[in-house]
Amino acid sequence: MKNFLMFVVPMFILAFNVDGQVCTFLGTDSDKWQVASNWSCGFVPNGSQAIDEIIISADVTIPNNTTYNFSSTSIAKITIQSGNTLTFGSNSKLILPSGAEIDVQSGALLEAGNNSSGTLIEIGGNGVWGRGCESDGCTNSDLNGPLVIDENSIPGKLPVELISFSGESYNDYVELEWATASEENFNFFTVERSLNGIDFTSVNDVYGKGGSRINYYSYTDEYSVKQTTYYRLKATDYDGFIEYHPIIAVYPDVQYGSQEIAVYPNPLNDFNNRLIIDLKDNNLAGSASMAVFNSSGQLVFEQGLNERVTVINNLNLNPGIYVAKIQHEKGQFTTKLAVE
Repeated sequence: MKNFLMFVVPMFILAFNVDGQVCTFLGTDSDKWQVASNWSCGFVPNGSQAIDEIIISADVTIPNNTTYNFSSTSIAKITIQSGNTLTFGSNSKLILPSGAEIDVQSGALLEAGNNSSGTLIEIGGNGVWGRGCESDGCTNSDLNGPLVIDENSIPGKLPVELISFSGESYNDYVELEWATASEENFNFFTVERSLNGIDFTSVNDVYGKGGSRINYYSYTDEYSVKQTTYYRLKATDYDGFIEYHPIIAVYPDVQYGSQEIAVYPNPLNDFNNRLIIDLKDNNLAGSASMAVFNSSGQLVFEQGLNERVTVINNLNLNPGIYVAKIQHEKGQFTTKLAVE
């Protein structure tokens, strides 16, 4: 009995060490997936091993006419880390089980190489990317992160076309506004906030309006901005596909009491459009700049403010309502402008 136990325990330990490991592509010798020395696990992941996650930490290429079939394994995730590219050769295929996902991080890329006919990513029996994919809207166009691909995704077909996204901070809240040109099969936005531009937390969901017309949205975040704060929109469609939109920065709305920045006259006359900006603080001159946006969030004018008092002639703004944002080293001042 003693000898038997001594035999079984090492076998159990060996099985435990192999099962459920993370295998990282290091690119030690080349960008070739099929070279074992490029992998932290010491072997080429091809679907015959027990792996929980594959991490791509260097540029890697799946060779031509190669299929890596993980459909009978328990792999849950492939992560392409920021700054790295996963390239598919001609007729190369990657097959994953149901529930698995591919996380293309910000700054990462998934692409098909030259002459890449027959490329395919399949998850849970569903083709989600590549020329060998038969799903409606499925293509082999390059995919830039951040995005997450799962078995319900059609990443070549984006649910939302975002045309503007802006934010303004006030004493104890942030007003966010955005507009979309089209929303196909779209469910909702998630407003996310971050203090470092990297780690985001969910603030709230805003449900989509749908259709191919221009839709306008606004959301008030009951949050007092004390430092530069970052926001982004995560769009989720009815199939569960997630798309992240570009990040914006919101700055503290610094008020100076009697020394508050002055922008006048307001309203402006459309025949003159002569605007005066008084920073009320010589120390802000040189570090400040002004940007003017129209009601659609488009930038229509910008200029550096090198003096305490700056006079801008002939803005050439059409009648309407505008937002002027003055950014400086101590924060941001925002005011609405009317042109008559």
